[in-house]
Amino acid sequence: MPPRAKSISQLRKELATKKKQLKKARTRRAKLTAQLAAVDHEITKLTGKAAPARRKKARKAAKKAKRVKKVRKARKAGRKKSAKRTKATRRKRTTRKPLLTHLKLVLGRAKGGLRVKDAAAAVVKSGYTTKSKDFYSIVATTLRDKDNFRRVGRGIYKLKG
Repeated sequence: MPPRAKSISQLRKELATKKKQLKKARTRRAKLTAQLAAVDHEITKLTGKAAPARRKKARKAAKKAKRVKKVRKARKAGRKKSAKRTKATRRKRTTRKPLLTHLKLVLGRAKGGLRVKDAAAAVVKSGYTTKSKDFYSIVATTLRDKDNFRRVGRGIYKLKG
């Protein structure tokens, strides 16, 4: 005899059960990974040797598990996830020269002034590093500073003074 076809409601119940089981398994895996990271750290402290290669992955998984736990706790309390940066996503402050200094140097060399696009390219060429997707806008905003720069023409800026 062929197997009986399941109804849509039965399939939905089965899917919901599978989702719950998957959620529990993932939570358990995250906890175990965090424990493994702690043990690796303890071994490193005792032996003075670097932990195995899986240590980074384990540490990442442990941090992710903590964040997930925080989010769940916040949701249970009826609050939305805050836009505040966590320790894991905090940016490192650079110790290099700021953009303003680079722009002053670049525009100081250009006698007739520069367009924003050319100024951005010259700043990057002079050694300023950026990960910005829209660096042009950042340079344009900085050039609008009337204390340091003067607008000579449409889109052309010059060092003030």
